[in-house]
Amino acid sequence: MDKKAIFNRNLLALGTGNKQLSSRCAYCRSRRVFHLIESKTGKKVPAVEKEGRIMPLHSRFDPEKEGSRFPDLYKSRGFLLFFGFGGAYHISPFLKDDKVEKILIIEKDLDFFTFVLSSLDLTELLFDKRVVLLVEEEKETIRNSILTHYLPILTGDIQSILLRPAVQLDEGYYNDIAELIRDTLEQVSDDLTVQTRFGKKWFRNTVANLQKAEKAVFKIGSIGKAMITAAGPSLDENIDKIRSMRKEIFLIATDTSLPALLHRNLKPDIVISIDCQDISYNHFMQGYPADVPLLLDLASPVRLNRFTDNRLYFSSGHPFSRYVNRYFRNFPQIDTSGGNVTYAALSLAVSLGAREIYVSGADFSYPRGKSYAVETYLYPWFRNLEDRFKSLESSFFSFIMHNNSMIRDDSDGFIRYISKPMIGYRKLFEAAANAIDPIVVPLKGSGCELQIKNRDLSPFPSIRPVLSAGSPFMRSDQFLTRYLNDLKKLPLPEWPLWQYREKLTDSELELITTVLPAAAEINRGHSDRIESLKSAILWTISILEREKNQQGKIREP
Repeated sequence: MDKKAIFNRNLLALGTGNKQLSSRCAYCRSRRVFHLIESKTGKKVPAVEKEGRIMPLHSRFDPEKEGSRFPDLYKSRGFLLFFGFGGAYHISPFLKDDKVEKILIIEKDLDFFTFVLSSLDLTELLFDKRVVLLVEEEKETIRNSILTHYLPILTGDIQSILLRPAVQLDEGYYNDIAELIRDTLEQVSDDLTVQTRFGKKWFRNTVANLQKAEKAVFKIGSIGKAMITAAGPSLDENIDKIRSMRKEIFLIATDTSLPALLHRNLKPDIVISIDCQDISYNHFMQGYPADVPLLLDLASPVRLNRFTDNRLYFSSGHPFSRYVNRYFRNFPQIDTSGGNVTYAALSLAVSLGAREIYVSGADFSYPRGKSYAVETYLYPWFRNLEDRFKSLESSFFSFIMHNNSMIRDDSDGFIRYISKPMIGYRKLFEAAANAIDPIVVPLKGSGCELQIKNRDLSPFPSIRPVLSAGSPFMRSDQFLTRYLNDLKKLPLPEWPLWQYREKLTDSELELITTVLPAAAEINRGHSDRIESLKSAILWTISILEREKNQQGKIREP
């Protein structure tokens, strides 16, 4: 078969899954010279010229035998991440293994990749629906592709596999990509850890909140200056400053900081709460102002509905919340990916169009051995435990030191305790603050100094945002009934999982996504992903049927 015929066959196969890359290769007109070396077994080996030397990317004796050893060298299956395409001799053996769920290949050079497509028949690999090719792509594209395709419950563990000759030719590039992937996988790991703890609770809370969320109505117009209060001890240090600014700012209180503000007769303009755990209830036990709107995650505890009718719900990144947003009602979108309510409050301020955002109490540490601002939720609790053998201070110190990852920092002339999760939260908050258009100004205090570099403000946008929810597309009982019926029709997972996924329609895949957090919690400590996914689907159906029986209001649409 001549080169043109090989190229056209490969382009056709590539185009079935990646039309954009197929088109890029079709129009690639490189003048660079690459080489094909015939191995001792007659197989063609692509080679690259560097510094006057021709460097083959596979064995010159038997590239197929060399490639067949890779599955023995790399025992993990699931999600395979290949650095370097070469002639794909090291990739092809994995196609025969049904335990391989996804293959993502990163190749630096489009010219080289196009040359290989014109030289070797790779249609089997290019037709395989598990294969994702990222050729000469931007870092952000690579990052987003990993976040899209690497879903641990569906794809299993991840394994990086290097084609060493290719990596050695472009070490700087592949080292940068490796660092990017490490950061991305850390984010995925953090998300999965949270799902394994709260996956079921997110779903239960959201289902239980839908009837209230259907009727919740209020609007907040755009604002100019915002103040975000978190619950760190430096909030106590900034109270006078906040009070002096009160008339010119829109005061956004995190739920944790609300008791501290009310104790000082400072009433916020809005309170935001994101925690799905019932501990959130404690932040409101000292009272809630009836005229202050309460902004709740759809996955917030149902008990929080008791405190006020003046509430609005928002949709975060939970898969079922996104599904609700698409098919039931458009709720405001708040970014909660920073893992804490202060990060979410920053997203809220941006959503409201704030141009200047002041922050107090975002300490991301325990300065001087203090955990929270005075009169926040732990104070009443620890006072009840106080006696002559156990002081208030000792209770707080025990609370701080229960974390084994605590780091002691004396750099500012006093003791500050910092945990590893706090370091992660701070970095995420700083990254978000540095990426947005408004100016972010942390008020000075004894917490960790936030590294934020503000840019010049751009002009006010011509259209100012309003925080509100759209009209429901249907009643909540109708939505839940439709969702329940669709889940019942969903085929249960079977082996091999990647073939099961390929048989699903787009709407069925979307349904599967909504149960992944529950599946992650069920799968905790186990290895059978298919059984965990089955159990999650059946568990979700049981929760919906229980809701239907309890309310007696979920009717056929």
